[in-house]
Amino acid sequence: MLVTVEFRDGERDVPEYFVRLLSALSIDFHAVTFEDARIVLNEAMTKRWLNDFGEKLVSDHLVRNGRWG
Repeated sequence: MLVTVEFRDGERDVPEYFVRLLSALSIDFHAVTFEDARIVLNEAMTKRWLNDFGEKLVSDHLVRNGRWG
């Protein structure tokens, strides 16, 4: 479902999940352009994915080598 959001550079129809994710990051839609918001969201999602991947990698290593579990 698309939601109309007012960004600094005007209104855009964006997916509902886009609004939820940006709101969770405390992004003020009126303070950023759509492109700025997209970049911030992509960077945040990439950081989260990398952190989760790194955590899983370390955890799997410790389990395989008898440190945990």
